[in-house]
Amino acid sequence: MGIEGKVAKVLNSRELVFNKGASDGVETGMKFHVQGMIDIVDPDSQEDLGSLARSKLEVEVVEVEPRFAIARSFETYEAIPGLTATVEKLRAASGVRRPRRILSIPDDEYREDSVSVSIGDPVVQVAR
Repeated sequence: MGIEGKVAKVLNSRELVFNKGASDGVETGMKFHVQGMIDIVDPDSQEDLGSLARSKLEVEVVEVEPRFAIARSFETYEAIPGLTATVEKLRAASGVRRPRRILSIPDDEYREDSVSVSIGDPVVQVAR
């Protein structure tokens, strides 16, 4: 089993801090999945059937302190050619791969370039 922790802070649009560090075996360059929990409810009885963990984002450790680590988003998305609207969208449409952002956005709002990450989300080491 790998190292497991939780998101402690979202620093900016590409970096987060999680609560495991050098004293737990975390090293620069390690990769982790930030997971989201999906609650499963029986549609007939409304009984709570449990939770299911799914990966939201993969991050790479860029800085390690004794009790915490800073990890950065490195996953990318490819803009769809032919978008028209804002200058930002036109730049994105150039086919250049751009880093995925770590943002808190409402679950019902879809943004291809971002993922909603919250304090307390599980962080699990990617198998080597």
